Amino acid sequence: MTRVFVGVDPGVSGGIAAVSEDGRPLTYKKRPDSIAGVLEVFAGISRLGDDVACVLEFVRSSPQMGVKSVFTFGRGYGELRACLVATGIRFEEVPPHVWQKALNCRTGGDKNVTKAKAAKLFPSIVRVTHNIADSLLIAEFARRTALGLVVVDETPTVAPKRRRAMRFGRATKTAKTGDF
Repeated sequence: MTRVFVGVDPGVSGGIAAVSEDGRPLTYKKRPDSIAGVLEVFAGISRLGDDVACVLEFVRSSPQMGVKSVFTFGRGYGELRACLVATGIRFEEVPPHVWQKALNCRTGGDKNVTKAKAAKLFPSIVRVTHNIADSLLIAEFARRTALGLVVVDETPTVAPKRRRAMRFGRATKTAKTGDF
């Protein structure tokens, strides 16, 4: 049985990567612009092995994003999920802090951290770009998790930020994130 592990960085400048059970990169691409292109990539990956498992980075919108950006981001995330389902690739959603902590590459907002880590783990790739770095690392996280090489600790490393709760367009009380 051939096992393949897929990593998906869902941003518009993200990527899709697949690694073999022994950690060799099988494919890595910048995320296609169209849903047909994404479907084509996943269909190709689904033919690479008998057992294909994927980790999709679970991300959310942020207050800094505009309305149009949030809509576009959400639509793209939904398209990725739909394409995975359509091609029969089973997947889990994992927040960035979980896979970054497991691979010892917490970025703190600096994408060069993951780019350097991916280049180190995958020296056969001549040019690791920001587009594919995270997806390669997410695929490696999927592989190591499935093989029992990393223990996943989903405990956040920082306390939730406090923010103002909004009710009917105005602040009503101070609340912790998730208190709604």
